Amino acid sequence: MTNQPTLHFPGRSEPRRGLENTASLHRLLLLPGIGHVAAVKIAARYDTWEEFLASDPGDVPDRSSMKATQLLRAAADTPEPVLPTGVRAISRFDDDWPAWLDFPGAPVVVFYRGSLPPGGGIAIVGTRNPTGFGARAVRACTETIVDLVPGTFTGVVSGLARGVDTLAHNAALAAGIPTWAILGSGVDVPTPSVNIGLAERIMEAGGGLLSEQVPGTEPNKGTLIARNRLQVASSSRVFIAECGLPSGTLHTARYAIEQSRKMIVARPTSARDNASTTTEGNRRLLDPQGCDPSDLGASGETAERIRSRRPVADASMPV
Repeated sequence: MTNQPTLHFPGRSEPRRGLENTASLHRLLLLPGIGHVAAVKIAARYDTWEEFLASDPGDVPDRSSMKATQLLRAAADTPEPVLPTGVRAISRFDDDWPAWLDFPGAPVVVFYRGSLPPGGGIAIVGTRNPTGFGARAVRACTETIVDLVPGTFTGVVSGLARGVDTLAHNAALAAGIPTWAILGSGVDVPTPSVNIGLAERIMEAGGGLLSEQVPGTEPNKGTLIARNRLQVASSSRVFIAECGLPSGTLHTARYAIEQSRKMIVARPTSARDNASTTTEGNRRLLDPQGCDPSDLGASGETAERIRSRRPVADASMPV
């Protein structure tokens, strides 16, 4: 997420406008066409919800008069939201906003159940259809995890998806390691449904679920890709267990480069695994000649950074 607009957030000693709070931002995010950046700009423009509703459409930030008129009509019909039981919200205007959520393009509100990731752990990611290689890679990572992450190790982050994510959460739980799931859905509707029990066990063990999506949101391709940057941000290391080409996991590799996180990639050691299409992404990231930035969906400055890395990965783990 590069070239994001620069937004000003008041410091603790600075006065904040009436809409610069978690509840108001949540309410704004429920409006059609309003994302996190637009919500902050509107919150900074108006002192109260009533002032916003009574405003001239031409004064609404980043909206044509026609779109602003439609937005204001929708806002009039949008009541103050009530969070589902067990769901909490926190915004960048709160004093306890996690430091790891301060990065370019970060959301301004997140929703969570259980506890918030403390930052500084390791993100374990990979294909939804792992082979024996992927399973061994996750096991090897969790068995040596304290050595992989210097300093105070905090836990494992993944995305609750089928495959490598599920293996990672289960391996962490089995080893007594705290784990957190960052979702592309609302935290009140964790997906896939087959992993609802796993989500509950994650929270019971002291971890949690986190999402920038408002409660009730179903996941889509865009939200699933976007959540990968939060997995990276919440960790000091990213471990790629197994991925083919193309692969959503390679978006996570791109975010690791953008956010300057160390990337560790499982390296196939057998002829069979080296010939498998399911490890082609691993091999591209470990190629001493580097790889094409388009493999990671990169452009601009990030693409140039990828071209200069040979290999793209910072380290490998033989599996």
